[in-house]
Order: sequence, then structure tokens, then C-alpha cells
Amino acid sequence: MNILLFVALFAPFTHKPHVTTAKLVCADCHAAPAKFGAEVGYPAVAKCALCHPQISRDTKIPAASVYKLADFVYFDHRFHLMNNVKCEDCHGAEAENNPTKMSFCQPCHVKTQAARGCNTCHETR
Repeated sequence: MNILLFVALFAPFTHKPHVTTAKLVCADCHAAPAKFGAEVGYPAVAKCALCHPQISRDTKIPAASVYKLADFVYFDHRFHLMNNVKCEDCHGAEAENNPTKMSFCQPCHVKTQAARGCNTCHETR
């Protein structure tokens, strides 16, 4: 097994070399959600193989969610993108931020005068 395939299969993924060395932007690998509430998904292995020809397009690379929201929290990437919020505004230039805490989101909502009511992000019961 070559080293790149080994790393892809077993090491934690990092965006850093993809952003700093390869100069990729989020949309190069991640498609915008097609509908409200949909997640920004993982790129297909075939997409990785465009730059990493050593990886077979049939390889199954285990995908682990980088961020996990609490079950009662609703977040819509599409709504944010439609309102000119850039990926790096929340995730950081190298996807180094963990924007899954209310303490991360609330200051930006206040600063931009975005909706701040509890049911903006939390399920009403």
C-alpha cells in the first residue's frame, strides 16, 4: 500500500495542505447543499483521485464527520451561503475553527443583525 493511500485511509484528515499548498477553495471539493437543511457532504473519491492519481477511484475512504451538532440544533449551510457568509467566516481559512457552539455563532449574529431568537437554531418543542 502506498503511503498516500495509507494516510488517506487511517490518518485524520486535515484541510491545511489542500488550502495552503494546493490552493484549493472549499467549492473545489465540497458542493453547496442542494436543498435547505442538507449537509455539505464529503467529496467523492473520484474527485480526490483527480489530484491524487495513486488513489483508485474504487477506494472506500472512511468518512468521519468533522463537526457534530447537538440533536436539537438546526443549522442550514445553504441559508448562510445565500446570505453571503463565506465558509471561512465560520470554519477559518484552513477549516481550523469548530463553529458548533452557540458562543461561536451568537457574536456574529449580533454583529450582522441576523436572526437571534432561540428558534432560529434550536428546535421548538
